[in-house]
Amino acid sequence: MNKIDYRKIYELLNRHEILDYDCGQLCSAACCRPDGCYDEDVINEDYLIDDPDGEMGIFLYPGEEELTKLEDWQSHSVEDAEEVGFPENWGSVTFVSCGGKAFCKREKRPLQCRLFPLTPHLSEDDELSLIYFPDDLPYRCPIIERQLAINEEALADLLEACRMMLEDERVCELIRSDSERRYEEEQDFITVYPK
Repeated sequence: MNKIDYRKIYELLNRHEILDYDCGQLCSAACCRPDGCYDEDVINEDYLIDDPDGEMGIFLYPGEEELTKLEDWQSHSVEDAEEVGFPENWGSVTFVSCGGKAFCKREKRPLQCRLFPLTPHLSEDDELSLIYFPDDLPYRCPIIERQLAINEEALADLLEACRMMLEDERVCELIRSDSERRYEEEQDFITVYPK
């Protein structure tokens, strides 16, 4: 199993931001609010709440926890992969939540933070692309809703990072199974890069 060089990926993704300004200005940093206290103008009224008392968090890719475990602005929890809907070959999944934007060290953000509002997708003929995150969220992301133009250099770097991550069979299995589920469920999604 190939080990992902997350330091190299973080360095690559530190070169460009997805917009020319902090996208958190558009939504009061909704994705940086693990407490779920979103501004009224971005709340998604149609969101189906699984756990109304739970905090929002993100998962770490296999091995990424090694880079983040010493960060005092993040809290970690570990779950059995199969129990939380991840491929069996992951074994366990580490979830992270943070203290919010005020505590964020941007150069050390996990990959999920760097990718959002995009996610990797494999076509039926195994072509890798970046699509808007298609799953339901408790808030509305202005980048997705308005389909704002994303920095082309950032898109190229994100796609390259995803290619590097595919070298790990666990990550490949997750991206492949998520992509297959979209096709099986005939889920609508929008390809952002490459067009």
